[in-house]
Amino acid sequence: MKINLDCVHYRSEKPCAFARICDGCPEYFPVAKAEREGERVLIIKTAALGDVLRTTSILPALRRARPSARVTWLTSQSALPLLKGNPNIDELAAIGSAAASGVFPSAFDIILSLDKSPAECALATALQAREKRGMGIAPLGAVYPFNPEAEYYFSLGLSDELKFKTNKRTHAEMLLEMCGLEGASPEPPQMALTEDEKRVGRELARGAGAPSGARVLGLVVGAGDAFANKTPSPEKWAEIASAIKKAVPGVFLMILGGPGDEKKMRAALNAIGGNSAMVPPTPDLRVFASALAAMDAIVCGDTLALHIASAVGVPAAALFGPTCPAEINMFSGGAKVVSRVECAPCYNKLCNLKPNCMDAISGEEVARAAAEALRVDIPGGPRYN
Repeated sequence: MKINLDCVHYRSEKPCAFARICDGCPEYFPVAKAEREGERVLIIKTAALGDVLRTTSILPALRRARPSARVTWLTSQSALPLLKGNPNIDELAAIGSAAASGVFPSAFDIILSLDKSPAECALATALQAREKRGMGIAPLGAVYPFNPEAEYYFSLGLSDELKFKTNKRTHAEMLLEMCGLEGASPEPPQMALTEDEKRVGRELARGAGAPSGARVLGLVVGAGDAFANKTPSPEKWAEIASAIKKAVPGVFLMILGGPGDEKKMRAALNAIGGNSAMVPPTPDLRVFASALAAMDAIVCGDTLALHIASAVGVPAAALFGPTCPAEINMFSGGAKVVSRVECAPCYNKLCNLKPNCMDAISGEEVARAAAEALRVDIPGGPRYN
């Protein structure tokens, strides 16, 4: 058996991104040729999980602009499952891991530093590169933009007026500009689920009680502990579910969430009642993504689930309160539901207002958005049939 040890895609004991044996593989690209003809591109993006995933939207345009480039992505350990198997990433490593120490040559051609955290910006500043784009760190420790095209994105963090009220540009558009890919159109994020993983997701949905042939609408009721008020309360979810059942008769509601959301998930399930079930929460991001991919559509906040839905092609009814709806592309279809309270958006991670912005959203408005995501005709909505 022939093994191309010098191929840029070679992963040692694991399959490469193309999952092919080496002999006769059309994707064989020797490292020496890549170094001679291509460029070394380093992407630094480590947090948060949803931001890491939505940053993958730059990869198709980057690959078209630099087809022979060798792309290395440095991220956090927790984000690795989101990037695993992406064919547009040649090397993937977590900060602080043994693998990370092996991915750095003496210099890169281009560094795309897409975090604003001082540690990652300091790393991007310290590494050698012919060109740096995104965020770096100044001698006195302040984060600053490397290039003029990164200044607008950077300025959003300096002005609430700009971020919350004036800005109409999406995150994907700003990333493309920052990375020197201004002519490209925004594209969905990428998450490479295997057919086996998709099958696991379908089995999880069936095992939880989803009837065969029914429309299954996922309700992602959690948002984790760090930004808990990105989704409504269990009581509000019950109101939303009731409105959806009236608008879309026969729809089956599947409760989804992460391991930190189990209490809220069970409370929502108990409040919602019949024609609903819950997929047991899992810490495995790829299993969670597979379960989400088995839904016909989802309802969620501005969370990781929304970006996974965009990556796997599941339409969404996306609820916005404390975060900015203007920054989000609805790549896979669906609709945005925006809270109308005066103080939103605010980016506060906790809120003591009763009701808060998410609980002030109308259940009927969410039901209309859910019907749009499911492509179901309802009075006053778009016509699909």
